[in-house]
Amino acid sequence: MTRLLVDAGNSRIKWTVADGEMRAHPYDDDAHASVDALLAAAGDVRSAAVVDVTGAIADALASRIAEVRVLRAGAEACGV
Repeated sequence: MTRLLVDAGNSRIKWTVADGEMRAHPYDDDAHASVDALLAAAGDVRSAAVVDVTGAIADALASRIAEVRVLRAGAEACGV
């Protein structure tokens, strides 16, 4: 089972498959097209863990992959 790890920001998506090399993909406001390109490059993805500032990438992934875990950052942590 391939697990996809995604950090989706406002301008680009950084991703890797578990135990793989980190890659980046530009985000052009079309979440579904961005996710299609990401999944084509990642291969056979069965699950994903996502941090997403807008929620659009997480939603697009959830419509294509059965197991998607969305991680949310708190408003404050470690004094920041």
